[in-house]
Amino acid sequence: MKTIFETTMNQYLKELSNPFKSNPFIKWYTGEAIENIISSASIDLERYIVLSSTGKGKWAEIPWAAILDKDITETPTKGYYIVYLFRADMSGVYISLNQGWTYYEKTYGAKEGREKIKESVHIWRDALRSCLNDFSFENIDLHCKLNRGKAYELGHICGKFYSQEFLPDQPTLINDLRNLLGVYREMKGYMGNPLIIEPKIIENPNRFKFNNELDDVHYQEEIQRDPLSKSISVPQPIPHRITANHTSWVRNPQFAKEALSKAQFQCEVDSSHATFISRSSSLNFVEAHHLIPLNKQDLFSCSLDVPGNIISLCPNCHRAIHHAVLKTKEEIINKLYNQRKEILATWGLIISYYDLLNYYV
Repeated sequence: MKTIFETTMNQYLKELSNPFKSNPFIKWYTGEAIENIISSASIDLERYIVLSSTGKGKWAEIPWAAILDKDITETPTKGYYIVYLFRADMSGVYISLNQGWTYYEKTYGAKEGREKIKESVHIWRDALRSCLNDFSFENIDLHCKLNRGKAYELGHICGKFYSQEFLPDQPTLINDLRNLLGVYREMKGYMGNPLIIEPKIIENPNRFKFNNELDDVHYQEEIQRDPLSKSISVPQPIPHRITANHTSWVRNPQFAKEALSKAQFQCEVDSSHATFISRSSSLNFVEAHHLIPLNKQDLFSCSLDVPGNIISLCPNCHRAIHHAVLKTKEEIINKLYNQRKEILATWGLIISYYDLLNYYV
């Protein structure tokens, strides 16, 4: 990868004076260079698409190479992807978690689209703040003049800059790519529906994180896959808020897995409620439910996302606690409250039965 960056930054400006058609540099950049990135970082082509471009029919001001998760997008014109963006003067290259400008331009027009893509950037920066390693939120400067380069600058969420003069070694470049792929996976995990995430974020940001039932399916699947943790029953600091202006909170699937394990993967309303064997865990499938709902976190000084507040429920009881008639809800909540009242207190969570019930009616 280091050789690719060095060659591109040393050669690209010279190539601009050569014919575009049948240019050997383009053949190398879109062929051998891409294969090198794939092999160096062991990119899984079952999951990702790797693309590169020096322009269509004429030289691009900003050559790029992108890695796209097939579940999110198959084109850099929309959705979210990782991309290497070379500065127009070849003074350096960015690794960027970016998004497709064309979607915003076609959907909202250029003027409003610029505001929408900026809003999306701010939302994602709030969401990803806890998993960035050493990637930066700083805006990027591609030293560009044309609109396409300006669009890349607008769509940048997080990343890192490598100067031509101080290009890191190969292991560092590979490690950075793998780490940003991890952030990319975190982003994917936050999406209720990756293929339509842009309008969901822009039109109703509250719907884009785990606090709603659309996203709960992914949360439950993640619990099945995550390793088991072991926590100390003491009050915990409140978790990160997903967005500054909305009541959405990060949930840790490992805490939920711990709660399900303590319940021996049985329904805590009735242990005789058998379901099926989970493909991911090879155990009886149950779902995690926060007894004191997470959207009430602002009312508590300690975290609600702790094993003591997480109940193991069969899917039917989980739906019932949300959607059943009041009498059924009362029966379930009364039983769970009496089971958990003292446990909740050890986590610093004090609540009356009637206050808890009111959260569900």
